[in-house]
Amino acid sequence: MLNHPEEKIRQDLMDRLCKLFLFPSQLLVKERAIHQLPHFNQNLRSKTLPKDRRIDLLAYHFEQENLRPLVLFECKHHKPNAAAFQQLLGYNHWIQAPFIAWVSQDHEGLYRISKGGISYLGELRPYEDLCRLLKD
Repeated sequence: MLNHPEEKIRQDLMDRLCKLFLFPSQLLVKERAIHQLPHFNQNLRSKTLPKDRRIDLLAYHFEQENLRPLVLFECKHHKPNAAAFQQLLGYNHWIQAPFIAWVSQDHEGLYRISKGGISYLGELRPYEDLCRLLKD
C-alpha cells in the first residue's frame, strides 16, 4: 500500500536506483519472504530458511552466470536505530549480500559486509560501482 510511509520510501528508492544509480529493474526484488528469494535452491528453501521474515528490497547481480545478492535494503520511516539495524543484519545472515543499506525519509547509509566486519561506505552508489567493489 502506497499509503504506508515505508512503501512510499521503497517506491522512491526503486525509482532512484533505476534512474539515478542504473540498477537493472529486473534484478530488484521487493517485499518477498526470505524463503522465496530466487537465489536459494528448492531443497535449502524448504528446510532451513525462515518462513516468517520478509525483506523490503534486494538487488541482485550476476557472478559467473549465477544470480547473487548484491544489496539488501531496509526502508523505514524513522531514523536508524540499533534494533532496526540488527534486524537488517539478521536478515542478511540468511541472504549473504555483500552490501546492506538503510534508507529512510531523512537518512541513507550503505555498508559493506566482509570477513573483516562491517564498513560504512556513506551514501548509495551506482550499480556498476558496487559490482566493481566486489572484484577489489
